[in-house]
Amino acid sequence: MPAKRFPAALAKMNGRLRALGWRAVPAAMGAGYLVLVGVWWLAGALSGDSIGIVRLANYATPWIGLSLLSLLLLAALLRRPVLGGAALLLAVLVLAPYGGQIFRGLTGIVAGGEAAPPDAIHVMSYNVMGRNWEVSRIAAVVLKQKPDLLLLQEVRQPEELLDRLNDLYPDELVHVVRDDRLKLMIVSRFPLRAGAWDREFQRASVRLPSGPMQLRNLHAIRGMRDDSAQLALVDRLMDDIREAPGPLLVAGDFNMTQANEGYRRMRTLLRSTQEEAGRWFGFTFATPHRRFGALMPLIRIDHIFVGGGVEVVRAGRIGEYGNSDHFPIDAILLFDGPGAGDDPQ
Repeated sequence: MPAKRFPAALAKMNGRLRALGWRAVPAAMGAGYLVLVGVWWLAGALSGDSIGIVRLANYATPWIGLSLLSLLLLAALLRRPVLGGAALLLAVLVLAPYGGQIFRGLTGIVAGGEAAPPDAIHVMSYNVMGRNWEVSRIAAVVLKQKPDLLLLQEVRQPEELLDRLNDLYPDELVHVVRDDRLKLMIVSRFPLRAGAWDREFQRASVRLPSGPMQLRNLHAIRGMRDDSAQLALVDRLMDDIREAPGPLLVAGDFNMTQANEGYRRMRTLLRSTQEEAGRWFGFTFATPHRRFGALMPLIRIDHIFVGGGVEVVRAGRIGEYGNSDHFPIDAILLFDGPGAGDDPQ
């Protein structure tokens, strides 16, 4: 008897599927995917990055949101208005934090060497990749952009790179602050002063025409598997920033995306240039140097944050990458607030 019931049950199910039509299977699969995404979104909203699988999925938030828009199209083809409505609602919830960036344009790439408005400062952050021995290509990217303020990470050949940047500011002195232990370096058109040494990030201050500004340059540890060390760094950095008066600029390779907990903590005190003036998602990793970046970069883990009296005029990703696995990012800033207390000499 049991052997006969099993085929009968299959036949009954097959009959139901035929009655529903060919649309039943993809519609059911789409509904199942919606449930999974809904559970992920709700868990993230309630717990942040504390659940490992949720934290991993948070790195792919823009792609999950875009997949929901694809599901919306599928629902239209299947003539499933309820499925389409649910997909649209969830897509809006997932992509809402990126709304301003999305509507500004479909590419985050900016042209090289764009002139900054009068009195504005062109800032660039660039992880040159520790295994990258193509110093001439790194320098070519910087020389094309000619930033007023350059924050570099994973610099393993600082002397050779500086030799190639001698003509960065024709007829002007190139100011440099280095931390070779952390492989961090800041290059500026304006006078720099190194701050107190820290084991995880670089402190400095720069004297701009509008007044002094505090700088922080860092390369954060990865946090996909375990973000405890990453969050500890962010908390220490936030404590440091609270005691730094005046305009602030914090930039580097954070190894976290806009959807991760560390980024959200940064945003409690600072503003993201990408959020304020960037376009699209501004993905920075990986470049074609990495195989999985051959088609396009997949995530944004490099950021420029500002605080104090700073206006963000433009922000974007540089198209050239100089054989690094990170694309550089830049921002054009205007300053209208009070100066920092730590004035460079």
